[in-house]
Amino acid sequence: MKTQKSWLLLFGVLLCLYFPQVLAQTTNSQLTEEVTKNESGTKSTENPPNVEKTTAVGNHSELLGENSHSENNLAENTDGQFAFQDGKDYFSYTIPIKSSPIDGRIEVILFFNYECAYCLTAFDNLNLYQRLHDEQIRLILQPIATQDALFSPNVYYSLVNLDRQGLAELLLFDSAEKSGKNSLVVGENLYHWLINHNVALDQFLMQIKSQAVADKAKDSVELTEKYGVFTSPFVVINGQYVLTSSTLYNDDYTFAVMDFLISRILQQQQHKNTFTAETKPESVKSE
Repeated sequence: MKTQKSWLLLFGVLLCLYFPQVLAQTTNSQLTEEVTKNESGTKSTENPPNVEKTTAVGNHSELLGENSHSENNLAENTDGQFAFQDGKDYFSYTIPIKSSPIDGRIEVILFFNYECAYCLTAFDNLNLYQRLHDEQIRLILQPIATQDALFSPNVYYSLVNLDRQGLAELLLFDSAEKSGKNSLVVGENLYHWLINHNVALDQFLMQIKSQAVADKAKDSVELTEKYGVFTSPFVVINGQYVLTSSTLYNDDYTFAVMDFLISRILQQQQHKNTFTAETKPESVKSE
């Protein structure tokens, strides 16, 4: 009886991971076909559908913000020395995407997929960078999602809702190291991984079927499209700049480019604040 219950739970987890909208009347043959389709979908984040051209960045040269702020493509430090190149070391949005930081810090959004070694490297580097610059930046993990690839947000937010944020991050590590028949994006393997980490499967299943997780998955799809995510990892800094694996693969390189961009953003903010203060009416200033 216990074995039967465990397999029923496993079936439920599989069903909810890959088909949050599919009801119980799905036939076994249809289920097998859909699982195969969705598993393949989670492993490819190239060119997600319905990406808005005004926000897409990357391989579309007309969309890159090479001169989006009337800056030279080859950026300079304050001492006149060349630093990093827009379109090579980082990318700029042609139209920056406005954000509303909750605590005044610069938001750094890491879009990721599970079973992604480059995402793990990016997380390691950025997590360390935040620890060193916690007063300046806030690192946000954001699963990549499309309408037919919801594995990452479903699992991530289910674990977060169970107060297992650390485990949701650990899965980034563990899934990056396993592939093929041991892949943790395969439902049965994930099932055993959850048990080994003391996750109550009935509670996990309850979360993954919840409206809260469904809403988060929907938000993930919208954010993936809004920011024009075309690869993983994909890091958005203050809605202005983008880093990809070509920069994030190395910690020293990542830190240097981050220092450069964060410094630029802080200078922009300081200039904006100074300009605002100088343009206030005299009556307001005297108050």
